[in-house]
Formats: sequence, structure tokens, C-alpha cells
Amino acid sequence: MVADHTDELTVRRLRDGDEVAFVSIMTAWSPGMLRLARVYVRTIQSAEDVVQDAWLRWDGTSESVNDLRAWLTTVVSRLSLDRLRSAAGPLLKLARDADPDVRRASLEALRQLGEPRALPVALAALEDRETALKALECIAALGGPGQAQAVAKLAGRQPSVDVLT
Repeated sequence: MVADHTDELTVRRLRDGDEVAFVSIMTAWSPGMLRLARVYVRTIQSAEDVVQDAWLRWDGTSESVNDLRAWLTTVVSRLSLDRLRSAAGPLLKLARDADPDVRRASLEALRQLGEPRALPVALAALEDRETALKALECIAALGGPGQAQAVAKLAGRQPSVDVLT
């Protein structure tokens, strides 16, 4: 069992192929890495894939890593964000769909993902009352106080302005 997982000796042991050190660290750190990935991705399977990809990246990297925990935390965060962004792409297209039910569902998913690129799509979706309500929820969740004037200005030009009252 490895006593201190953060020191250079541990990294050196891992680099030298010490399987006991690897199993020890992987067992100790993977649950925390999984929790971090779950902050970003929606399914446990995606989070597990992110953690596995992070370990594989470390195994394949030739860069000098002195603080392995910090390096893995950064990699898990970046891989998770990449997955999140890739999931948002199709949803952004669906948010412009002709079917209002599809638009509403995709705007809701984008809001849940915290995808800031959904703001202009949400503003453009203020067409019918139900879609306008979903779009305004999306804008409120993603836009913050800085978007208040733009929303008020746009709402004044929309036939669905009654959703704000």
C-alpha cells in the first residue's frame, strides 16, 4: 500500500510500472474523480468513461507530472467539459426546430446543462407562450442580471410579452 499518493516517489513508482502502486492510487482516487466528472456529465457511464480516459491519458503522457492528483483533476474537468459541450451541439440545433415541443425540450436540456450558447437561441425562441416560458427560464438560469435589459427590450417587441406578467 502506498502511504503518500502525492509525492514524486509515487509518480516515479507508477512510471516504473509498479502495479501495486497503480492499483492503490486508482482505488483511492477514482471515486473522487468520478464525483468530479458527475458534476459535469449526466450519466454515471459518461463519468466512468471520463475517469478511464483520464487514467489512459496519464499513462500515455510523456510530460513530467509532479502532482498527479492535480494533473488528474484538471484532466477529468477538461474531459468532462468537452463531453458536455459535445452534447450541447445537437441540442442547439434542435432548439431551432420547427416543432415547438422539440424546441422547448431542447431549451430545457440546455438550461440543465448550463450551456451559455443557448442564450441567443432562447431569445430567438420567444414565439409562442409555452416556448417563451421555457426560453425565459433558460435565459434566467444562464444569463444572470446582465441579460435583464436585453430580455426586457426583446419582450417589449414580442407578441408573447404577457408571459412576463
